[in-house]
Amino acid sequence: MMEFPIIQIDLIEWNLELITELLMFDGYYHSSDDDFFDKYILSKRFVSSDGTIYIATHKTRSTDFLSRTGLRSKYKIHFKDAGVRWTFSQTKEFFYNRIFTMKEEFAKENWLKIIDRSNSIRDLIESQDD
Repeated sequence: MMEFPIIQIDLIEWNLELITELLMFDGYYHSSDDDFFDKYILSKRFVSSDGTIYIATHKTRSTDFLSRTGLRSKYKIHFKDAGVRWTFSQTKEFFYNRIFTMKEEFAKENWLKIIDRSNSIRDLIESQDD
């Protein structure tokens, strides 16, 4: 079973605005923007909180009331297990590498502090600053 949160790992250069859109706390896409979905989510790899790598395969419209009535766009994202699992060390190294691609210095500094204090992949992905 997929453990959330998850984060997309195929994006080469991170920026604060985009990476926050690629951090997911559940398996739903809350937008009707197909271009964004196709470019940044579909067929992309995600690392889950337990280190399992998944690939987003497609989306289906949610069956909840607001989504059915068109008042809110909500789609369930379907993932397949890629058969790869990262360790905490591998995930931490990945985060270091991606954070150094960011241009927003304040975000970079804060995230580096969080990484240094992290004890799990979940901590890395959630990146909560105390």
